[in-house]
Amino acid sequence: MDILFTSLVSLLAAIVGGWIAGKYALRAQKQAAEDQRQRDVEAERRTINSTLQAIGTELTVLKADFLDRLQQVYDGREGRREQGFQIRGPLSRNYFAVFESNAAMLGKIGDHDLREKIIRVYGSAKSLFDHLNYYSRQSDTGKDTKLGQLEERLRAQIEEIQKMVLDVQKIILKYPA
Repeated sequence: MDILFTSLVSLLAAIVGGWIAGKYALRAQKQAAEDQRQRDVEAERRTINSTLQAIGTELTVLKADFLDRLQQVYDGREGRREQGFQIRGPLSRNYFAVFESNAAMLGKIGDHDLREKIIRVYGSAKSLFDHLNYYSRQSDTGKDTKLGQLEERLRAQIEEIQKMVLDVQKIILKYPA
């Protein structure tokens, strides 16, 4: 009888111990999965913020090295009769490397307005490049009789993009870190 009682107690202890171990193993597994999700969310947040910082820097370079200089050239010509930005040859420097290499990351930016503004500023800047390249070809050949009108549109586009860049940079600085 002692052997039977001892066997039952041992069996009951094994069942209870197995149940407790299983319960805590399951709890530990759930906690580990939640911790991993939190790490993934944090890693993605850091990646998004890093991408935004890189885009902000790229826009700073675009503004300082290209837009502001182009504006200075145009302003320096104001009041003169001759036309032309003195642009020779197509513009070939890529001011959009960060944007282009991180296009997939833009969809992960939580702020819809910021996403839209980033895409608009880059689209406008690329359009400006296309217009300047067209202007350069036409002014080299002297074929286009409407260069003055095109020049005015270019100036307005430059000013608009400068404002857009500043707006995007302000929003990036406020983006939650």
